[in-house]
Amino acid sequence: MANKIAMFLSEAMNNNAVINTCLGVSFVVLGLRSDKQQKYVEALAEQKESLFKSNKAMKLTMWEWKQQLFAEAASAGNAAVVPLSTLKAIYGEVTTTTNQSGDTAKEDSKVSTPKIMI
Repeated sequence: MANKIAMFLSEAMNNNAVINTCLGVSFVVLGLRSDKQQKYVEALAEQKESLFKSNKAMKLTMWEWKQQLFAEAASAGNAAVVPLSTLKAIYGEVTTTTNQSGDTAKEDSKVSTPKIMI
């Protein structure tokens, strides 16, 4: 029995039709897998674009809220819940520098928000 199986496998390994069939099946399986992976990559690219657009919209909304908050604090003056100087310090728009006498002085600066590239 084992001898017949070994002989059958030996003949199959030397038969070009069997080898060509195995290669053809392998090619089809790899093609199907590649197609599935390509669709997955395309879906990820669409998701990336969607996330990019929503992140851009959120950044714009947060920028508008920040500007509105600054405007409200500036118009309220001393009656503001949070003074404008404190808001600028929170958002990093005030830098501290050291004078020659060693005292720290605050200066307004136009520091843009750092851009994070992913």
